Amino acid sequence: MDKTDPYLVLELGHELLKTSVKNNAGGTNVIFDETMCFSKKLSDHVVTVKVYDKDTRGDDFLGNCEVDLNAITLPNGGETDVLPFVVVNKDKTAGKVLLVFSRKALPPGAFAGILHVTVHSIGNVCARVRL
Repeated sequence: MDKTDPYLVLELGHELLKTSVKNNAGGTNVIFDETMCFSKKLSDHVVTVKVYDKDTRGDDFLGNCEVDLNAITLPNGGETDVLPFVVVNKDKTAGKVLLVFSRKALPPGAFAGILHVTVHSIGNVCARVRL
């Protein structure tokens, strides 16, 4: 069995953002350190995070979690600490994802967006969790 090629899709409202694919990374402590910027106003308050394994014939869903932004303190001009969220697949724990949320200003000329979500890493998520 080959290693997992994981990537994440984040959804807020109708906006979908995707990390890069980590080829043959396996599923334990895969570092992404990718920041995504949602450009829509925060009328929706739940970010859905889905974890996939990239495959030639079709990507495998490994699990997901939902993050209620109302339950997170987002400091104005700052960011949260790294927060862990449990990834589940059919009511079974399938690993964890570490995220950072911020609204801090970016350098002039950069796309500022409304909400910045940094996908730090995923841990203990691998192809064996497919159900």
